Amino acid sequence: MQIEAYLQRIGLDHQPTPQLQSLQLLQRQHLINVPFENLDIHLGRPITLNYYHIYEKIVQLDRGGFCYELNGLFYFLLKELGFEVKRISAMTYNEQHGYRYEYDHLALLVQTEGQEWLTDVGFGRFSLVPLSLNTNQVQTDGRQQYLLRPYEAKDGYTEVLSKKIGAEEDWKPCYIFTKVERMVEEFADMCHYHQTNPESHFLKGPMCTRATEDGRVTIWKNKLKIEQGETINEVPINSDKVLWEKLKAHFNVHIQVKK
Repeated sequence: MQIEAYLQRIGLDHQPTPQLQSLQLLQRQHLINVPFENLDIHLGRPITLNYYHIYEKIVQLDRGGFCYELNGLFYFLLKELGFEVKRISAMTYNEQHGYRYEYDHLALLVQTEGQEWLTDVGFGRFSLVPLSLNTNQVQTDGRQQYLLRPYEAKDGYTEVLSKKIGAEEDWKPCYIFTKVERMVEEFADMCHYHQTNPESHFLKGPMCTRATEDGRVTIWKNKLKIEQGETINEVPINSDKVLWEKLKAHFNVHIQVKK
C-alpha cells in the first residue's frame, strides 16, 4: 500500500500518528471524501475481497464501495499507521426481519489511549467520529446522536442506535456486533449474497452517498438529494446519462461504460 496516495485520497497531506485525535481525523476525512456506493453491482462488475483490487478501485480510480471494501481497506491503512485494529462482524437491522445475518456488515474496533473505539467508514450515514465502547452515555458527532448498549436478546452483543440531534423520533437501530476478531475470508459469502440475492437492498437501485462539510449528498435510484444544514434539495435523475453526469459532478466518479 502506498500510504501517501491513500492519505491524499482522503484529503490529507501528512501521515498521522496512532492516537485518538488522528483516528477521529482519518474517519471524518474518509467519510467526506470516499463515497459509500454500489455502482459496480448495477454495472455487472463482481466485487471481491481482494486487497489489490479494492486499493486500485478506491485509491487509484477515485471510487467508493460498500462495507467490505471501505472498512476492509481502511483496516490496512490503520495497521500501516500503527493502530491496534481488528475486523469485526455485525448484523444490520432490517425492519421486516430484525437482526438476521452474521457477517452482514464489516466494521472495525481500534484500541487507543486506553479505550476501545468502534470505527466505521462503510455504513453510509454513520458517525463522523469513532464511538467509544467504554461508556453507556449518548455520544454525538455534531449531527447525529449515538448510543451503544448491551443487546439483551443475544449474549455478548452490543447494539448501536442513532437519531438526529433534536429530533423527537425514537432511537433507530443500526446494527449489533461482538468483539470477536474476524478474518476477511469469513465475509466472502455475505459479500456474494449482497451482489446476487434478490433480498439484498444493494440490488434495489444505484446508490452513492457521502458526507459533506455541512451535510450530505446522495444518489438513490432516480433521485439526487443534497442536504445542507436543515435545507434539502432533490433533483430527479431520468436517464443513465444524467446519472453519470451527477456522479461526476458530486462524487468525482468517472465510470467507463462499454457501449
